[in-house]
Amino acid sequence: MPTAPVPEHRHTHRRGGLRVAPLARGIAFALLLAPLVARAEPGMLVESKTAPAGSTAQLRIGLNEDAKGIAGLLLTVDLTAHSPDSAPRLRVNDLGAHDLSTAYAGALFGATAPFDPVTHRPLETVRRIGVVQGEAKDGPVSLLDFPLTLSEDAPVGAVYTVTVSAVANDIHGLKLPLAPATATLTAGPMSTLRGDANGNNTLEVADAVLTLRAAAQLVPLSTAAAARADYTRDGQVNVADAVAILRRIAGLPGA
Repeated sequence: MPTAPVPEHRHTHRRGGLRVAPLARGIAFALLLAPLVARAEPGMLVESKTAPAGSTAQLRIGLNEDAKGIAGLLLTVDLTAHSPDSAPRLRVNDLGAHDLSTAYAGALFGATAPFDPVTHRPLETVRRIGVVQGEAKDGPVSLLDFPLTLSEDAPVGAVYTVTVSAVANDIHGLKLPLAPATATLTAGPMSTLRGDANGNNTLEVADAVLTLRAAAQLVPLSTAAAARADYTRDGQVNVADAVAILRRIAGLPGA
């Protein structure tokens, strides 16, 4: 008499009335243990830097590679946080069209300090910058160099946090979300380089220009900056210092 086939039974586990096959249970367990993968999102980019105390640093602000179709932005740059708390604040340079370099050909800029709702005075550590572009741009792209000046009294190692947030839109005015970005500006030792008028530890044409402007009394120099700009060591900042700096840069004899 033929033997009836034994039916195949799948091994299952009953939990609370629900049957869970081993394969499905393994998949669910693996999903629970899998690390979370950060989802890329369009956002801002800010470059961290270290700069000598008393110098002006240019922090590069831009869009990351996931930002697409950006035609206009309203940037908010917040410089409130710094460590140690006793460190002097960063000085935000007056921003005009000539102060902002951009990868956007023909872009229009405007900058302002928002007002404190309590004191009704401009906030010293916050700036808003409007960027308007006639055509949409995709990241990664640089938008502007944001000039910040470190106090000569900034202790070496002081860290200033720079947070950039933005409201963006496309060419049709549709708002596009952008994630904020944070960077740091760290204070280094003050420059002692002869001729280094701007204090960035590099002898460059900008030092000669600043020296000329100081000689013409168009801009003030601190005591330390004036001592560096006095290349001829005659006790004053004048045209001869600017010429000597240029000659030194060009590698001409006698400089």
